[in-house]
Amino acid sequence: MLRLELCLSLFNAKTEEELENIAKEVLEMSQAIEAYYRITAESEFRERERLYEKARHDEASALHYAAINAEHKNSLKIAGNLLG
Repeated sequence: MLRLELCLSLFNAKTEEELENIAKEVLEMSQAIEAYYRITAESEFRERERLYEKARHDEASALHYAAINAEHKNSLKIAGNLLG
């Protein structure tokens, strides 16, 4: 596997096993993975991640509510047209 592919595979790894396999390929990847573990262990990083995920969830909820609201308004308009 090319080094670039290994670097990119870090972002796609979903399990510890996948990360370990990448680390076995190239020493630098092992060092990068260790640095990642140190960074993510910090409480400030975890809090930022939590806030980021909450913001994504809130945005998705707002978009869902807006879509439902628009659909409801459209249904009322159609019903009004049918009645009147």
